[in-house]
Amino acid sequence: MDYFTYKSFAYNFKASSFFLKNAETSKEGAYYNRLSSLLFSALTLESYINHKGYEECTDWEKWDKEQKPSIKNKIKKLYTIYSKDVNFNDKPFSTINILFKIRDEIVHGRTYIISKKIKNPPNNSKAAQSNVESTIERYCKIKKVKKFNKDIQSIIEMINEDSNNKVSKSKLWSLGGGSFQVKR
Repeated sequence: MDYFTYKSFAYNFKASSFFLKNAETSKEGAYYNRLSSLLFSALTLESYINHKGYEECTDWEKWDKEQKPSIKNKIKKLYTIYSKDVNFNDKPFSTINILFKIRDEIVHGRTYIISKKIKNPPNNSKAAQSNVESTIERYCKIKKVKKFNKDIQSIIEMINEDSNNKVSKSKLWSLGGGSFQVKR
């Protein structure tokens, strides 16, 4: 029987890094590449936490479905299993607050009005629009998106180090593996 282990968090991280690289190298579509990188950074962490949860906790799936815990509560549960503390005010874990606020805005998006008092308003709509930005736009700058990507990688590597089932970095970030029959 052929099988393949698909590690969604590794694929999500590759996607985040791919979109980040595209945002850095091409002006065309750069905002959407930054937005995609940001979103895939959040998806990377979310899928890694679920990966570790299933690996470390026999009732993870049941607990996850019944409780519908936040990402921070999932991480707290893992750290309880590890008998270690986690502080979400410390870097890089402090990134989670804003990253998941933005993720939720993207995933559960709704229309809202942005208002800002401008002292000397410009005389055209394009310039006027550049004076107001959404939370997503504010955090979708290249420097911030790079930080999200780097912080998520650091958080995952820290959780891996603290876990009961630690793996090497090269194995951690591999896309998966398996057994395949090859016809000769």
